[in-house]
Amino acid sequence: MTYGESFQDKTVIENYLISSINFLTDFREYLKERVQLEKNYAKESANLIQKYSQKFEKKGRQSICISSNGPNVSLLSPSSVDNSTLNVIPENGDSVPTSPSSPTSDINSKDSYTYVNAWRSILNQMKIINDSRNKFSEKLTNLVIDKLKTLISIREDERKNNIQNLKNINNELDKLVIEKNNARKKYIESCDLMVNHHKKLTKQDSSLNDNDKSNDKGVKKIEKLIDATQVDMDNRKNLYILTLQSMNALKKKIVNEYVPEIFNNLQNCQETTIGAFQHHCQNYVKLEQDLYEEIKNSFSNALIDINAIDPISDNVLFEKENKKEWVPAEEEKFSDALNNNTDVNFSLTSKASIYLSTLKDNMENQMIADQEKYNSIKVQYNQLVTAYQSYVNNPASIDCKEMIDNQIKLWNDAHLTECSIIINEAKIEAITNAIGEDLQVNSHNFKSVMFINATVCDYCQEKIRGKALQCKSCSFVCHSKCENDVPQRCTGIKMDRKALRINKISDASNHGRALSINSSINSAVSMDNCSTPLSAATNPSPLATASSETNSPINYDEINENEYSVNNSQTNISNNEEDYENSNEKDDATPTSVVMCAIFEYQPQNNDEISLSLNDRVEIIEKEVDGWVKVRTDHGEGFVPSTYIASVKKAIYDFNPDKEDEIPLHEGESVVVLGQEDDGWLKIKKGTMEGIVPESYIDM
Repeated sequence: MTYGESFQDKTVIENYLISSINFLTDFREYLKERVQLEKNYAKESANLIQKYSQKFEKKGRQSICISSNGPNVSLLSPSSVDNSTLNVIPENGDSVPTSPSSPTSDINSKDSYTYVNAWRSILNQMKIINDSRNKFSEKLTNLVIDKLKTLISIREDERKNNIQNLKNINNELDKLVIEKNNARKKYIESCDLMVNHHKKLTKQDSSLNDNDKSNDKGVKKIEKLIDATQVDMDNRKNLYILTLQSMNALKKKIVNEYVPEIFNNLQNCQETTIGAFQHHCQNYVKLEQDLYEEIKNSFSNALIDINAIDPISDNVLFEKENKKEWVPAEEEKFSDALNNNTDVNFSLTSKASIYLSTLKDNMENQMIADQEKYNSIKVQYNQLVTAYQSYVNNPASIDCKEMIDNQIKLWNDAHLTECSIIINEAKIEAITNAIGEDLQVNSHNFKSVMFINATVCDYCQEKIRGKALQCKSCSFVCHSKCENDVPQRCTGIKMDRKALRINKISDASNHGRALSINSSINSAVSMDNCSTPLSAATNPSPLATASSETNSPINYDEINENEYSVNNSQTNISNNEEDYENSNEKDDATPTSVVMCAIFEYQPQNNDEISLSLNDRVEIIEKEVDGWVKVRTDHGEGFVPSTYIASVKKAIYDFNPDKEDEIPLHEGESVVVLGQEDDGWLKIKKGTMEGIVPESYIDM
């Protein structure tokens, strides 16, 4: 021990010892919280196991995995559901003693689904782990925490006793110091008294006369006092010296023997405290290691059943126990709501045949568009499947979530499109079988057109402006809503649409004809007076029209006089429309060159394909077919996937972005249109920037 030789101040040693004991106390408090943590975890885990045991037992009765004539593959038996903690489920099927709440299973391993066995194993091992945690808490409490409590109490008492002994010794020394001080005080008092006596004696001697005999008595008295005081002073001096020597002897003994011995005792207490911490730490860590090994072994046992999961084997068992006789889908029979007529033939009246013929044309056009869409989606889907195989071979190299989502979306889009094709095919086949092909020989070939200037529907005689339908063979124009009512027999010869309208007018009543002609006259007059373009003539003002319609009686002389101007106006309208139609037909016959931009790199796989580099400018030579389009680049001509290129358009207005996903535009800039983002917004690429802009700002 070295504290007795190294230290003289007990405060430093005492503070250090107190700190060590407090450290041991903190360690014990940590262990108490550690035990409580394990108990809480085991309790929550047991509740979790109980919850999912009950949950899967309840679902097991409704699951398709449980067949009425098959094995009982429920996760836990009904008797296993209880609010108490689960006990271990025997995985080998052997019966073991269990509490009333312990789960049991009558599932033989050969008849059980492998994933059910794995799940049961996980629950079993979790229960074992809970038991291990409870045992760990119990051992840690008994072997470490309780012993630490006793040890801390012993060390604290030892510290207090040694400090008290030191105080007792110092108290004895303090008593001697007080006694020494009192003896010195008395000795000094006797010395002062002696000095006073000598002063009196000197004074008395100086006043003596040779003839004065009376003063001799006074001198003798003072001399006696001096002698008595001298004796008392000597005694007090001796007592002071004795007390001082005894105090020094005791102080030397205390400093050289008692205090070092007490300090060494405190050092021993300190070392014993730290040694106890080491010992109990070793026990604690050993318990943690044992718990870790038990948990590791439990999960290793569960992993055996998890690795034994075989979806193919489970499917074989499922099919074996749940397979039933195949029942073909029954076709729904036609039922007449009026007279219960079971005749399934079409009602082929004249108008009905026209209606069916129109439906057939529309469905054929729709089916062509759907087929192109289906082929394009199919190509993308096949490419994605090929890329997904690369992921399967190396899952860590690719983020598969987006790939799987796209694959599912493309699969859904392809099948929905195919459903539309199947429906239209069935309807077209039924209509063809019912009405034959004769109505299709000279039927109208309608296409969608856009009329900038207002015109008249050749069927209902109402005004048309904007989108409408026009027959490419005979120039017949009608609303989209009128298409199904238009007689489908087409002459195949382009007719003067003015004549069509005049014929319609002549068949109408005189009053109606007069109203139409007056409206046209007012339009012509408005055109002549205002010197406006043809579009103004074909768009009479509401005020003029209203005035025309309210004129009564009708002046037929004015009608005859103005008929020529009306016809001329209508002829001009017709000629203008025919020029527009001819230009549309010319555009359809010889499409202009379309310039697009490559948005992906592409390496050709066949001889008729051509390579693409990012941002290459390409010229479309042939329209898209089955997801492929023929293009011309700086490297030559060839086919590329249609999804690898995008349209190049020009901005018609300046646009300043307000949000982060928007990009700026300047009028006249060329941009690559990547697709539709939201309603009214386009996703574009400009240089290295990608973002969205309003669709109306791009010349589409």
